[in-house]
Amino acid sequence: MANVGVVCRAAHVNEALKAGLTGQHAVTFFDGTAKPRLHEMLGPSEVVICSGLGLPPNFIDGEAMDAAPSLRLIQQFGVGKEVMDVEAAHRRGIWVATLPQANSVAVAEIGLFLIFGLAKQATMTWRALCERSIATPLCDEVFGKRYCVVGLGNVGMALAVRLRALGGDVVAVDYPSRTGAAKSASVSRLYPPEDLHAALRGSDYVVLCVPWTEATHDLIGEAEIRAMGPAARLINIARGGIVRREALEAAIFSGALSGYGTDVGWDEPINMDEPLWQRDNVVVTPHIGATTRETIDLNLRLVTANVRRVEDGLEPLFLVSDSG
Repeated sequence: MANVGVVCRAAHVNEALKAGLTGQHAVTFFDGTAKPRLHEMLGPSEVVICSGLGLPPNFIDGEAMDAAPSLRLIQQFGVGKEVMDVEAAHRRGIWVATLPQANSVAVAEIGLFLIFGLAKQATMTWRALCERSIATPLCDEVFGKRYCVVGLGNVGMALAVRLRALGGDVVAVDYPSRTGAAKSASVSRLYPPEDLHAALRGSDYVVLCVPWTEATHDLIGEAEIRAMGPAARLINIARGGIVRREALEAAIFSGALSGYGTDVGWDEPINMDEPLWQRDNVVVTPHIGATTRETIDLNLRLVTANVRRVEDGLEPLFLVSDSG
């Protein structure tokens, strides 16, 4: 029976892991941010299961790993891996695994939700309902629009297929190695990353689906927003830091961008008192893209399988390399 430590601030994940692992494994839960308590909890752990929601980057760092001399696997309960220091883990001979395909449909659907939310002026109409007033926003149809999907991985592919079903013209930005994937999703044109500005021009909706890396940090700034133009709307279902905050706020407040929809913030939980989130042309959800019953159930099955593989001396599935 493996000792499993769970480092997570998401109640729904903790509840699923408690139901799925307790009784089969010795499980300890940690849901705070105090490093001394983290180190104490990790001490006997052979497997650590983590979720990055509400935790700082590299929260599980080399020092935390050294506090758990028996640690063999750090398992992300999802896709992102910024909560742990992957290179530090590999230097210590610790496996790192994610679940790269488990939440693709769920996150694509939150992208659709945000697109519809901006098109139908959801924030303005909700405020009118709360104030018991009549709202008459001028809404848009999503049919026949040009959609630019930045990042044609699992989530981007799932989203592109659904956007085509809405009657949209879908272009994408990714490396030429994704040409086959683009064709299978009926993407009308695949732009290489160096042609990002060309892909952005003329797009009604730009949806960010890229992973969080050094290369994608501040990927969307002043120049990219200018390339999109004032009629465009930006959707972020990736990570907050992929958009440069100062550039976005300036564009939203000045009218240089028509709207912003996001499931992720620069800091989480998001402070809804900040001026940006009060704008009628901004739709925000609290990082719920992967929070579906279907995704949680699938993640739990995959995580449980990896814990058992470690117990049996087998290599876990979905391992992460130093290069990602």
